[in-house]
Amino acid sequence: MGNDSGVCGQLRVMARPAVGVGPLSVREARELTREIAQALAVAWDKVVEAYQRRVWEPLGYGSWDCY
Repeated sequence: MGNDSGVCGQLRVMARPAVGVGPLSVREARELTREIAQALAVAWDKVVEAYQRRVWEPLGYGSWDCY
């Protein structure tokens, strides 16, 4: 089906270069932690929307798991 090559559940990880190098100050660590929490909240909302709206179907995947 569509983009479903018959192999489901494979995670593709894209390597990205590190943004910063070295240890963080307490302030920097708290700010980074806050930014991560905000980004994950947005990402989670998008995942929920994708699932609820069955994003895999118009893309040709046989199921959510294959998507």
